[in-house]
Amino acid sequence: MESLVIRIIYSLGDAKTAFFNENQVRFVSEISRKRGLIIFSGPTGSGKTTTIYNLVKQMVQDQFVMTIEDPIEIKEPRFLQLQVNHDAGMDYTDLIKVGLRHRPDVFIIGEIRDAMTAEAAIKAALSGHLVYTTIHAQDPVGVISRLKQLGITDTFIAQAVTGIAYQRLVPTIDGGQRAMLAAHEYFELADLKSYDWSEWQDGLSTAVKDKLVTPEVAEKFNLG
Repeated sequence: MESLVIRIIYSLGDAKTAFFNENQVRFVSEISRKRGLIIFSGPTGSGKTTTIYNLVKQMVQDQFVMTIEDPIEIKEPRFLQLQVNHDAGMDYTDLIKVGLRHRPDVFIIGEIRDAMTAEAAIKAALSGHLVYTTIHAQDPVGVISRLKQLGITDTFIAQAVTGIAYQRLVPTIDGGQRAMLAAHEYFELADLKSYDWSEWQDGLSTAVKDKLVTPEVAEKFNLG
């Protein structure tokens, strides 16, 4: 059996995401003013990078934005975009170190995959940068657990992490998709052992009442 994956690189103008609740997007934009680390989680293909790019583009005017990705997923000429090159010995951590010398106003780090990248992202946030990144976790509380698994202490997490968001693309009745977003400031999640999905579920219930999604789809995405 043969398998092939084709990745289409879009320009940011072609990469738009509709949301069920735009207030959550505005909330992420507001807490970003505090700088620090903003972490998005959610399955592969859930539109996290698109959301981050659009947020940053709306927020910044003449500021210097640098992205470090593997690979670059969206073209944006206003950003300085660097791509990981393992053969050349330029991994996430190497490019973050290089990037810090350029003193960008905003960093977009494609994904935290290992302890070294996690540490580098934390250091970038602690040095006064606004840093957006993604990480694999099942829910917002899981983001904190994942950072701890990668060796980041509670103290550094509390000092560096400003906000955490979880995003899914939910199929709509008209055959399209909209993003469901749950966003929180770090302190709201810091002491939780498990995530409370009630607000998320209320959003799905509202989508059903507005005839945007079917009850079956709402049930499927009931827990993220």
